[in-house]
Amino acid sequence: LRVGYYTLLTETNQYGGQSAPAKQSFAVLAHPVPPAKAAADPFKYNMHMGQGEPDSIVGLMADAGMYGLRDWFANWAQIEKTKGQYNWSSIQAQMKKLKADGATGLFGDIGGAPAHNPLYPGTNVTNAATLQAWINVNIAFLKKFPQVKAIFVANEPNTHGFTAKQYVTILKPFYQQVKAAVPDVTIVGPSGPGVTTWTDQFIQLGGLSDIDAFALHPYQDPAPPEGLATRMTRLESYLTQHNGGKAVPIWITEFGWTTSGDAAS
Repeated sequence: LRVGYYTLLTETNQYGGQSAPAKQSFAVLAHPVPPAKAAADPFKYNMHMGQGEPDSIVGLMADAGMYGLRDWFANWAQIEKTKGQYNWSSIQAQMKKLKADGATGLFGDIGGAPAHNPLYPGTNVTNAATLQAWINVNIAFLKKFPQVKAIFVANEPNTHGFTAKQYVTILKPFYQQVKAAVPDVTIVGPSGPGVTTWTDQFIQLGGLSDIDAFALHPYQDPAPPEGLATRMTRLESYLTQHNGGKAVPIWITEFGWTTSGDAAS
């Protein structure tokens, strides 16, 4: 077959005259781009190795010419079971597999959103002592695994109970301390909302000064994909307007359409 996207239709005649139709989409790819050339490729993929997704997917994506990924690498409580002591054994094998398959430009964090560790008070990191401990474990993570080039500060905080004020309160010390410890890392947030009241409040509170890129999850499903262009143009103009006329890098860090019905189902 030539390079392209295909749909395979099959129909099996079963005993008694009943048929069993099936449909499967697949792609035929050109020879994969070598890792050295793919390093600058803006297209990455999402994984959930920290939640048990098989690392065999890494090899499949390398075969497809994609070497960069975003993952929530581990729960905080997996890494820090004694205060101030970090055990990386739960993700060492993941990182070894990623390195073997040429993965570069990794993007993730320790903890997710809302980050929680029973060693520390509260169910998220709005408590001052808990926040500091969370910042510390992420700094240690970045130093331990320098192949991680970007980190997100909580995933979709607007849907996990954070007000914009609470988010900015955790973002500012996170940004200042992480950048001081690992200057080359790209810090991304808030990972979720586009042009919303929550984002308005985030900007008014000075949030743009404490991110290197604005992360967006522009799910369109079940709307058609063509509407995304208008949505992105609006967001670009909106951020530039509220950033003194200076463009803000936008990273789409989650995106897609369901293959099994509408998003609600």
